[in-house]
Amino acid sequence: MGKLIYAANTSLDGYVEDASGAFDWSVPDDEVHQFWNDHERRIGTSLYGRRMYETMRVWEDDEWLADEPAVVQEYAQVWRDTDKVVYSTTLTDVSTARTRLERQFDPEAVRRLKAASPKDLSVGGATLGAEAFRHGLVDECVLVLHPVTVGGGKPALPRGIRLELELLDERRFTNGAVCVRHAIRGPPRDGRLTRGRRSAATGTGARDAAGMTSVSPARSPSRVSTDRLVVRRFRPDDGQGLHGYLSRPEALRFEPYGVQTRAQCDELAGARAHDPSFWAVCLRDDGTLVGNLYLHHDDPREWRSYGLGYVFHPDHWHQGYATEACRALLDVCFDQWGAHRVIAHCDPRNEASWRLLERLGLRREGHFRQSASFSADDAGRPVWHDAYLYAVLDTEWAAANG
Repeated sequence: MGKLIYAANTSLDGYVEDASGAFDWSVPDDEVHQFWNDHERRIGTSLYGRRMYETMRVWEDDEWLADEPAVVQEYAQVWRDTDKVVYSTTLTDVSTARTRLERQFDPEAVRRLKAASPKDLSVGGATLGAEAFRHGLVDECVLVLHPVTVGGGKPALPRGIRLELELLDERRFTNGAVCVRHAIRGPPRDGRLTRGRRSAATGTGARDAAGMTSVSPARSPSRVSTDRLVVRRFRPDDGQGLHGYLSRPEALRFEPYGVQTRAQCDELAGARAHDPSFWAVCLRDDGTLVGNLYLHHDDPREWRSYGLGYVFHPDHWHQGYATEACRALLDVCFDQWGAHRVIAHCDPRNEASWRLLERLGLRREGHFRQSASFSADDAGRPVWHDAYLYAVLDTEWAAANG
């Protein structure tokens, strides 16, 4: 029977990539590279999400390897000799040898794979790794801690769960990096819901009906960066930017409210600055506010379900900003907040909205007939609208974006 091993390069403050998505600070020297070569040689099968697979498949390409050091060429051969399973709902095929494509991360199938394997297995990528941890599949965790802090980004280990660990080995490298290898002892426990003694004593912390304290999105990073955008908390001075699109009827056609005055937008900006559910979407180059996202932790909170919404400035439609911003914030929602499920509702007439949700990987779960009314006709009778329900689970997000 093989063990499932989660292994990663990480910053000292626990991130596999920084807030911009970069991980150049973890590029190994020859000594660390040789360590990873020896580690990977033990592995019979590697499990990847789409994103990690697309990063790793460069090792199948001979062109760039010709002038690389022997230790790099050795790793390429080790990687090619390993079987690979890629979990993705968006890839149509895989381009590397010894690789199998699966549409969904199935924990029971992974358990069967472990039981039948004569060699150890590895899970690559923090998103897919988090799912493996949550399902109690990971037997060992190997982290190479690099002597740098990056202040935020994608966490190496899943948020919201507690794991009991036993130190098996440690090693120092001459470049200042340190490897620690731990065994996982016992099943994972929910670290988001722990008895709130500190809250009771100090009056701080949010409690649910069961008297439990949960991690709030308000404690997450205050901004998330992509190639073109910054998704950040609202500020009280965002009123002018909000008015730029909340004064446009076409932007609000399917919203439950009408156009807003500048004074109303100033008031909204002040309120949203204190509401962790609202996020401002700005151009990275000049800070222009081009829209907003809404991601709310629904009740009951222990179900770990979030509702997604968005409004964007019509002058910035059809440029992929909504997709880019939503994908970045959903990464945070699943990776750092420990979401189990994200849902979204939209009017069936709003084709641009439901096509966006489908691009993000959400599936249509229902069509609710005349389920909402935001206005009345001339006789005062409610005008009813249909709604589509879309949703994505943590396992599905991990398979598509891990």
